[in-house]
Amino acid sequence: MDKIAVFIDYDNIRINMATEPPEKLSEEVGYQRLMSWLSQFGEIMAIFVFAPAVTIYANIDFFYKFGFIPVACPVFHRTKKEDPSLLDEIEFQEYEPEETILINKTDEIMIKTAEFIINNTSDVTHICI
Repeated sequence: MDKIAVFIDYDNIRINMATEPPEKLSEEVGYQRLMSWLSQFGEIMAIFVFAPAVTIYANIDFFYKFGFIPVACPVFHRTKKEDPSLLDEIEFQEYEPEETILINKTDEIMIKTAEFIINNTSDVTHICI
């Protein structure tokens, strides 16, 4: 049987479940449907949920209820003048020197974690991001 590791960007899923037609779903119903659908393809080995630390803290009971493994991801608040090493991938021409830039590392950490699981876990046959 195929074994699946699931990687969820919590903020994106939450926003889409609350706003996308044809129906607006509660988070609980949305995740139940997602897990039911994924189960058709194999056994779900682990479900990682990635979000800023404040979101993880605010929703820890919900994550526990669904068996999610929460991963807190940093969100940096910087200006163009501060810490350029964190901002290498961002084009600064559109930002004022004193304007605060939010750098959410959720996608980067989620992808690195998925790569690690793929390279170091022989049981997992599929990744769902």
